[in-house]
Amino acid sequence: MRWSFIFFPFRLLQVKDEDGNTALHLAALSKVYSTRKELLQVLLSYGAHLDVVNDEKKTVEDLMRHSGEPLHTVVNTLRHTTLACLAARTIQAHNIPYKDAVPKSLEKFLALH
Repeated sequence: MRWSFIFFPFRLLQVKDEDGNTALHLAALSKVYSTRKELLQVLLSYGAHLDVVNDEKKTVEDLMRHSGEPLHTVVNTLRHTTLACLAARTIQAHNIPYKDAVPKSLEKFLALH
């Protein structure tokens, strides 16, 4: 199956379902290894964020770990992790208050992590 012809507008990569899952989360939940791997690679190549959390505060990496297949065996996680995402993860992990201290657009980005 080839997905390279599909165009994903960036805003669609951020859309969440009723459980807070993005397309990347849903791809990680796929039971078919080859489809999962290819979908993850395509979505990441179009700018999906690895560390976006769903309503259960689970990242794609958490979902993959739970399935018994570490994310790094499917994609190069370093290639798809930005300094901005690492900073956002650190802020969230240490419960650093940021609301009303940063611009609203940055609040939304931090909330994704």
